[in-house]
This record gives sequence, structure tokens and C-alpha cells, in this order.
Amino acid sequence: MGWKLDDLVERIKSLGDDPRVYDVRLSPYSRNRDFAQASLVGRLGSAYIHAKGFGNINYRGGPIALADPEPWYSFAKRDNDAGLPVILLCACWNLAECHRLVIANEIAKRYTIEIEHLTKKKTEKEEKKNQRTLF
Repeated sequence: MGWKLDDLVERIKSLGDDPRVYDVRLSPYSRNRDFAQASLVGRLGSAYIHAKGFGNINYRGGPIALADPEPWYSFAKRDNDAGLPVILLCACWNLAECHRLVIANEIAKRYTIEIEHLTKKKTEKEEKKNQRTLF
């Protein structure tokens, strides 16, 4: 994910008045207290929704297998149709290997909805750290 909670909340709130944040983790708990369910509810209020059915039951390894996604696809469409930004939240670092990408692609395919992946803007310090040097 790579986000700090304050930055994530600010970015989410910049998307509109009433976003829906679908936490697509099978379990909404985290060793990072900022991303545990209680903290997210505290910061996001009613915008936060634990969408357990979108959770990957093989999150510890193996092929991606969503728990019970069907009703959640409909909920996401309903919210999108109502003009509410729908945000899929997971803790995976690599989007290419995350079940969140599977969910987003399925939503886009089923409902012809444009998907935008929110990426964290790197700080100047992070950019310098990633630059190659000749010496």
C-alpha cells in the first residue's frame, strides 16, 4: 500500500463528499494500528465498509480466490451509480499481485466502469533514494 493514514484519508476525502471505502481484506485487522478496522472507522466514519466477501481466502499463498464477491459487486455498482466514489482498500504492496486488481478488473468488465488506481506520490526523499548514481 505504501500510504500513511493521514495521506490516505486526505486523498480519499479529495475524491468527493461521500466516498465509499471498501476494505477488501478478508480480515480487517492489521499489525499496523493505523490500518486496523477500528482506526479506519474512526478516521473514515460511515465511508468505511468491510467488504469481507471481496477478501482473498488464499491471502497466505496460492491462487486468488475471493470469499463471496457476488453481492459486493452489486453494492459497488449501486454506490457508483449513485455518484459515490468507490475505493478498494487492501494492504498489499504490489498491485499486480493483489486481489484488489482482480476485483477492480471484474467491476470494470461487468459494468463498464472506468477504474483509476490511486498511487501514492513519492516524496523528494523517496525519489532520491530510487535514483541511480554513477559513484
